Amino acid sequence: MSKWIPEVESRNRLIAFLEGALNITAAPTPGGSDTYIQFNDAGILGGATNLVWIKATGRLGVGTPSPDAPMEIMSTTTPQLRITHTDTTDYATFSVDGDGQLNITTVDGGGANGHICLLPDGNVGIGTTDPLVALDMHHNPTGLSNDTGGGDVVTFGAGPGGGSTTAGKLYYLAVDGQWELADADAPSTGGSQLLAIALGTTPGTHGMLIRGFFDVYTNLNGTFAAGKPVYVCPDSGEFDIDAPGDAGDFVRVVGYCTSTANVIYFNPSSTYIELA
Repeated sequence: MSKWIPEVESRNRLIAFLEGALNITAAPTPGGSDTYIQFNDAGILGGATNLVWIKATGRLGVGTPSPDAPMEIMSTTTPQLRITHTDTTDYATFSVDGDGQLNITTVDGGGANGHICLLPDGNVGIGTTDPLVALDMHHNPTGLSNDTGGGDVVTFGAGPGGGSTTAGKLYYLAVDGQWELADADAPSTGGSQLLAIALGTTPGTHGMLIRGFFDVYTNLNGTFAAGKPVYVCPDSGEFDIDAPGDAGDFVRVVGYCTSTANVIYFNPSSTYIELA
């Protein structure tokens, strides 16, 4: 049986008939100018004036119509880029000011924040946005929890006898490459050796603090007072505000008390004296 084909009067009417029969719609007109990335703008295509893709160079521009890098973000306001956690109160921002200074700021919901800054002259600031030397670090150890700390950390060796260490205890590096408990009773147990505070049970994982700030809550002897020196203690692995006094003991300063209770600046002296 032959199909009945309606007679059409013009090519345009045929096209209109086919469009209706086959549910064909005309292609939407792109919004904006060439290179503008398209988006749904109230049901029609809109061109994003501040978001462009340059096909010839493979470059994406945010805030600029002519990106000079594979991805360029340009803004006169800060931050230019913000990465936020799902709770929206913890985030990091990245910004560049008019002098080419890069600033990275981290913020948590509790109000604490940190800063890293890189100046065009090469100066790097940690904890400050105004570094005055090549590496300018500002420390604020007032928020340390009991028996925690940070600074210069090494991750080698093992605990006594190849076993584990105890967080907050003071150790020296023995000739066999293992960390042993420091003891002021004899110079061979921490008088001239490398000293470190254990940051956990496994030196290779948790690390050993060789210089920095530490809250010596559990292992401190004597009366803490700002500015006072701290010594290796005759009790294994502990710290003492008072210098050892028995014959055969060695006296070695390992740091100083800060203005925050139990928090010391750990920076062991390279010298010691042995008591006669």
